[in-house]
Amino acid sequence: MKNLTRFSIFLMLFTMMVQPVAAFDAWNWQDSGYKLMTFNSSGLKRIGTLSGLNFEFVPATNMMQMQMYPYIHGRDDIRSTYEHSVYSNPVSLGVIRPSDATSFSAAPAESGDWSYDEFAQSYGVGEEFKLLASRIVPASLITTNAPGVRLFDGTKRTMVQPTQSWGSATLQDFIGNPAYFAVPTSSSVSVRTPSNNTVDLTGLQENWVLMWFGADSYLWSSTYPLFPNRGFASWYPGAYMYDPSHWIFKVDIPVLVVFDTKPQSLIVDPAGGIELNYGNSASKQIAFMPLLGQKYPFVSASDAENGSDPKQTTELWSTSLPSEITQLSREWYNRLGKFPESVSETYTFDTNNNQLSVTDTFSYRDLGFGQHYAPIAPVVTLAKNGGMPIQFVGNPQLNTSVTTLRIGPVAGIDNRTSYEYVVSGLDTYTAQNRIFINTGSEPSWVITKLQQEVSTVEQAGHLAPWWPYLGKFNPLFPDRAIWSFPWETQYYLSNTRDVLSNAAATNLDSYLQSEEQAYDMVTYGRKVSYVNNVQTVPYNTGTRRETSFIDTAMTPDDIGYSYHRMSVKPLMNLYALAGFYTNTGDTADLGTSGSYTQQWTQIKDIAKPYMLVSDWATMTFAPYDRNLGDDIRWGTLTSNEAVAGSIGLARLGTLVGDAESEQVGYYLLAKSLISRLAQEKITKHLYATAQLRNPTPADWMVQTSRNYGENGDAQLWQRNWTSYLSDIRKPIRFDQFGVVLKDQHSEGFRDRRLLAYANITPELGRFLAQYALPEVTEWVRINEENNGTWFEAYSDSYLGKENSYNIPDNAYEIFMVKAWVLGETADQLAKYLDVPWVPLGDYYYINKLAETIRAYRGTCWSADGTTCDDGSIPSITGDLNGDLTVNIQDIIILINEIFTPRGVEGSDINNDGKVDILDVIALINIIFT
Repeated sequence: MKNLTRFSIFLMLFTMMVQPVAAFDAWNWQDSGYKLMTFNSSGLKRIGTLSGLNFEFVPATNMMQMQMYPYIHGRDDIRSTYEHSVYSNPVSLGVIRPSDATSFSAAPAESGDWSYDEFAQSYGVGEEFKLLASRIVPASLITTNAPGVRLFDGTKRTMVQPTQSWGSATLQDFIGNPAYFAVPTSSSVSVRTPSNNTVDLTGLQENWVLMWFGADSYLWSSTYPLFPNRGFASWYPGAYMYDPSHWIFKVDIPVLVVFDTKPQSLIVDPAGGIELNYGNSASKQIAFMPLLGQKYPFVSASDAENGSDPKQTTELWSTSLPSEITQLSREWYNRLGKFPESVSETYTFDTNNNQLSVTDTFSYRDLGFGQHYAPIAPVVTLAKNGGMPIQFVGNPQLNTSVTTLRIGPVAGIDNRTSYEYVVSGLDTYTAQNRIFINTGSEPSWVITKLQQEVSTVEQAGHLAPWWPYLGKFNPLFPDRAIWSFPWETQYYLSNTRDVLSNAAATNLDSYLQSEEQAYDMVTYGRKVSYVNNVQTVPYNTGTRRETSFIDTAMTPDDIGYSYHRMSVKPLMNLYALAGFYTNTGDTADLGTSGSYTQQWTQIKDIAKPYMLVSDWATMTFAPYDRNLGDDIRWGTLTSNEAVAGSIGLARLGTLVGDAESEQVGYYLLAKSLISRLAQEKITKHLYATAQLRNPTPADWMVQTSRNYGENGDAQLWQRNWTSYLSDIRKPIRFDQFGVVLKDQHSEGFRDRRLLAYANITPELGRFLAQYALPEVTEWVRINEENNGTWFEAYSDSYLGKENSYNIPDNAYEIFMVKAWVLGETADQLAKYLDVPWVPLGDYYYINKLAETIRAYRGTCWSADGTTCDDGSIPSITGDLNGDLTVNIQDIIILINEIFTPRGVEGSDINNDGKVDILDVIALINIIFT
């Protein structure tokens, strides 16, 4: 295959793919002993449920504590430097336990799969207690034969009230018992309060109770966009941006409890705890959920915007439960009567129709009443609402609940146990590449500069990573090495290949092949002290890029760039490998159908660790205990990489004729695109469901900071908040514990990188341009407003704390967003080229040159290399007679045009506004180069 063109390879493989491949579960990743992974924080094992509640294993008692994250701005694994832990740590809602045990002698046994985890304890004589944490329905399930079940057990410690500084808090122990209980009777829903530590259950008609705290709540939260930081609130009256007491209010969490058997009594323990007392050892099941999901209603009307709405002010529920809340309680009572336990997902990619079909089939625990309910992953609803071509087979009624989550809407199909949906158009991103349409030409200096930059790299041989230690106080740079993964050399340099002349492209191919032999993306790795296997190339090997002094004796341990600390290979490897094998045209080392090589197996293995930690609800890969690295927690950055990796896997599967791997690639691509679009639309969802709201007035950010911008940790400033688009923060975390919105990575002093569109590829840019253009446009505008010189090398930093310079990643990211999403003109892009950050091997600068050239020449997307996706055939520069070739006949026509002008279209070959001998020279060069 070595001498086959890219087009002929495509045609040959396309003819092999004439029938859909049957559905299957690739690599057995949904079961095979896998269960929903837990996250270790300070030695405490924690798992996140779909409802937004966390369960944390308490080693001292071997029991599970219920928790919640009150805020969207951060949490304990992504805390701001100047933020007290009370504003980022989860808040305890008490222990969940049987009434006849205060501790267990051993840790619980765990069982489950990718969609739930169940913790089981055996104790006493034949007694058991099980707690099921679900990722498919916003509720949890207790199964036990204990005489009673206790919720909200024990005291809870949190802040008394918000202080005037994010850096301080006064803590206190609280009993933390719900104060109000809604009991459904035959005629109404009666709101009751405890009497003699007991709630009267007389007349209980249906098997549910709703309980909430009211004025006794000890919980605090906010629906405002928060920026915890140090500031000048105490120095300058009115500068309350950094005063949490101005933004945080008391909230409630109404909890619906559904049971298969009515309890004998409901006891309220004055020492902390609610007990459902049965007085027998019969088996029983109890489901519970925060009724409104992660929308925590205000307690007092004075704290709530439009506080007259009773759904938003729980203290007003004390006399009468709003009808909307009653209706919602009954909806979930019916759905939880057939509790969705697990989901099995199968998929088929139909190559003829370019459609991926996904089927979700649910299993249930029966409480003896209610109806079946088939939940839809929140990100699927968000992506579908965002315009992505997702169609449910049979057009069933999709019911979106008032219950809502930070990761998206709660939706499902009633009276169904399964459904199928189809995602169309995926091969738009796998089977098409950009080709030139030759609507113009670039200034000669641009292509000359690109050729010089690439040639200089080739002559220098292998380059060491750039270690920008710049001498000034700048804690970012000593911790950061740039362009240190093998995939980066392959990706950034190969992106110039189609722009270069044939001879230059051949030279580049030779260089990239030598790099792949030395530091291959499939097997290369090295051991460092903090992890057994990292794939970064050595920092002290190769030609140096920088001119500043570098102490190459320093060990990798001194370089704390957390994105390098990975014991798995980056997903970007798959994208770069697909390009490498397509460009070389030689897949002999991968084998063919029926006799694939170890090399091909190892390439597929790059994707497997990520698949094995797949989350159904967010469609992200949340590793936690899976040893995928210090900082892989899944937000937009790693979702961008997942899109690229999925495209790479699908292309590689097609290239070698491996139908199974091709299907896996398309399946992962669908999940990654769905999740990525959901993350782009997440702020729209949060504002639409009143989980976030715009402060007033519109320029609140300027007014409340009193223009004192030095706060130690700068963010992107927005001067006019008028809609959800004004909030340009993106998910830095999007996983089983919810979503965290920030402008950039913000842990310690190290990395001030914008993460929204980092590691964007042309295909992702095309996708975002189609479905998320308003969000991306506003993000670019705000970045430009914050720093008008964002494109300049070594421009002043406008993000982070105590950093002298902006980082080169950000300028590259904004540039590529402008090129691939906004589609800015070539002249606009040329203004942002500036100069290289380093005299040798600035991959970002090289790519910006190549992309500017593409903009000048014009491009379209093509599946066959000759026809644009709109059906048009691009003109060929120099093809004056329209025979789709450039040869001696065109030279004759051009010479005749010079001496006898007839207005032959395209005769001005060099675009200098006239037709003369210089055009003949340019045409001859085209023929021979």
